[in-house]
Amino acid sequence: MSEQELRDLKYKLKEFIESNDIGGVFVGVKRVLPQESPKIDLLISIESQYNTWRNKQAKGVLSFEENTLYENRIKDSLLAFINGLSTFDFKISKNPITEERIFPLLHRIDCDRKEVVAQFKARLHEKEGCGCACQHYFLLSPRRQHPHSVVERLIYDLEADGNKIRYEQSGRHNILINPLPAHSNLSQGKLELKKLIRKKFGHHCEQLGELLQAKPHLDEHDYIVKVLRLNINDDWHEHSLELFQWFIEDFCTLQSSSNTKFLFFYIIHTDATKPKGFFQRLLASKDKSAILRKELVSLQSKCSDICTILPTLNPVRLEDFEQWVFDKITKNDFQSKRKVKEIINGLSADERKDAFVTKDGLCMSFVEAQIKELIGTK
Repeated sequence: MSEQELRDLKYKLKEFIESNDIGGVFVGVKRVLPQESPKIDLLISIESQYNTWRNKQAKGVLSFEENTLYENRIKDSLLAFINGLSTFDFKISKNPITEERIFPLLHRIDCDRKEVVAQFKARLHEKEGCGCACQHYFLLSPRRQHPHSVVERLIYDLEADGNKIRYEQSGRHNILINPLPAHSNLSQGKLELKKLIRKKFGHHCEQLGELLQAKPHLDEHDYIVKVLRLNINDDWHEHSLELFQWFIEDFCTLQSSSNTKFLFFYIIHTDATKPKGFFQRLLASKDKSAILRKELVSLQSKCSDICTILPTLNPVRLEDFEQWVFDKITKNDFQSKRKVKEIINGLSADERKDAFVTKDGLCMSFVEAQIKELIGTK
């Protein structure tokens, strides 16, 4: 598509909006936008909101104010979408990986994490069946095993299943992960977590359930997701277990009849962070990991309906990396093994030391970097 053709398309699509023919926008875009376009997921998301609005209109459950709010929000989203279109979005890639693409980066983070994914999905559906409207998931892992990628995978999987999910984005592809707010005692920790929720949703509340009353539009989502990260050495204190217990049991109180479910993920980095006194910090982090895990197990037993400790992220086995290359790139067992062997043999001694955690176990940070090179994505 040329620049002039793009300008003409944008003008026509905006005419649809001005004439209140919102459905015409989706029809017009779908006629020209390739399925592998980086903008297709955003279009699908907006169309899903549009369909939800039309269904509620048909049922007659919206007040005049709610109907106007829905309409304006969808029009604003479409205008932002149209203004953000570029000629790049209409180019058809010859990369075969895009034919299987569902959501951004899903293909990059589905290697050797099946145990975590399976337990999360089983736990999620089990607790939803019990009427749990808020669930909390803890994931302990060294940074180099990329726990943030696993959490993104879990969220993208839910979205790919057709769920409407609210989460904050960071850049083009990634989900925003907030650090646990700094605090020095239990009272300050409670205050900082309340501030974090207020900043995210624009409303102060003493309990999470108040949000759905103050912000009724949130109830249109199937899930609302928040991801926090902390480091075992710097952010886990004597009062931290009590702080999380308060947040989970007291603050995150919701009616089981709520249509919207809240999912909180807590990524806990278990490795040392600062070069100064590194080895002392490394030993301390190992001791602290064992203590922290015991504390989390205790928390899970107290809040068994809503709290889950996900499996530890292990190094990626070479055979799992080979399987990914087979599934996504070569479709040939010999070629996949040869491709991975070429990658490993091409490493310098220092690079090999960084890549391998065990004899045949790789860091996920290395694996993701190689996958990125193989499929040519950013």
